[in-house]
Amino acid sequence: GKCNPVICLEHTSDLFLCSMSLVNYSSDSSSSSDSDDADDSKSSQAKRVCRRDSPVTENPLPIPAGLLESFGGKGVPAKDDPSKHGGRQRSFAHVKGNWATFVYVPCQDDFTEALRPVLAKLFEYLGRQRRLTAGFTDCIGDGLHLSLSRVVPIQHHLIKPLTKALTQQLQSFRRFQCAVELPAVYSNDDKTRSFLSLKVVHGQKKLKPMLDAVDKVFAEFGLPVFYEEASFHVSVGWCLGELAPLTGKEEQELVALLHSESALALTFSVGKIVCKTGNKLQQVHLAT
Repeated sequence: GKCNPVICLEHTSDLFLCSMSLVNYSSDSSSSSDSDDADDSKSSQAKRVCRRDSPVTENPLPIPAGLLESFGGKGVPAKDDPSKHGGRQRSFAHVKGNWATFVYVPCQDDFTEALRPVLAKLFEYLGRQRRLTAGFTDCIGDGLHLSLSRVVPIQHHLIKPLTKALTQQLQSFRRFQCAVELPAVYSNDDKTRSFLSLKVVHGQKKLKPMLDAVDKVFAEFGLPVFYEEASFHVSVGWCLGELAPLTGKEEQELVALLHSESALALTFSVGKIVCKTGNKLQQVHLAT
């Protein structure tokens, strides 16, 4: 019958030792009965070497990397180097065979480009207020967006059924406009990074049913749902470490800086929802 790939990998080293021990098991067809008896004895000894409960004196041979990768490297954590990602750390260990997944509303390019000139002012002000050595990094490179889920790991075979379920739940929603304005500071779950964000001031009531639909699908797949007290926002920059919430004065100053750009439009259209799994994007276009 078919073997379980994971079980096969666990026993690869033992099977290799087994084959080495069985080299002396073959016999000449012209041997006498005495030789056959001796071979039978050798056979019994060789078989005993392969038993899992028999002590093995040699060190098990390592599983070849190529063989392990041929089965997807399932369950094997990959090394993470924060220095290659600007000091950012993963919120969960990266395991081969698992895919980081989250659902979000992308902001249009015109919203991003309109906001770009004022970001340096926001970062400079808050960095000076908090005496940050490294300062802020903008989120434009990752694409400005509004999150509708946490980032969660899923296995490869769940990608298609998950995205199909999300599409079925979300495709009936209609397009609408969102507006952001109020600055706020958020931290990730493990408090290793903080984000300067703009909170949604118009469109929350239409975003909430979408969030509930995503939560429903995630719950059906045994995935963590969104935060209990959802605060819809667009993160525009991040820094390392945990920052305290904005003071009233800081919030007022940041709002003033936002409005210093008279032509700045702080609105964007919610026209599609994206489920990102690894580098793959599944888009759900909303009805007009």
